[in-house]
Amino acid sequence: MTISAARKAPITALATSGFAVNVAAWTLVGAIEPYLQRQYDIGSAREVALAAPLVVGALACVPVGALTDRYGARLTFPLVSIVSAASVATLAMVHTAPALVLVGAALGIGAAAFAVGAAALTRSDPPGRRGRRLSTLGGGIGGAAIGAELVRPLVDQVGVRTALLPGSSVVLRPSGRG
Repeated sequence: MTISAARKAPITALATSGFAVNVAAWTLVGAIEPYLQRQYDIGSAREVALAAPLVVGALACVPVGALTDRYGARLTFPLVSIVSAASVATLAMVHTAPALVLVGAALGIGAAAFAVGAAALTRSDPPGRRGRRLSTLGGGIGGAAIGAELVRPLVDQVGVRTALLPGSSVVLRPSGRG
């Protein structure tokens, strides 16, 4: 399927921004880990809490990619974003280490946004013409750094719950139609 150049730029921008926001959610446990350590004394669960989103994120790309192949990015991108947003909202209410590990695992689904975005972008270009758009999508990984830099001072000032509940709605905004 060939898409006009005028439609490719908005699709690329939407996929990249959606990926960036989902990646920010995916790496949130690591970004606020010092606060979680102080607040909830996660102790020995620290390593598991930090690893859960990474492991699930790596593994989720395969089934989410398969679902994207079957149902399309217009369905799977919003679903991935809804899981990420719900996980961010739930993280705001976590009070135990086991709950933190479970929520961290759910946050890992946000990493699968790359598989969805890549599928959406590669369908519209022939082989040999996909690199620039995929590289732009990959730049969305900067969402992790931006998210961490924004959330840490906010959590320090107002606490996890106040910082994360409104932020969970941000995860839903960029993924609209793609």
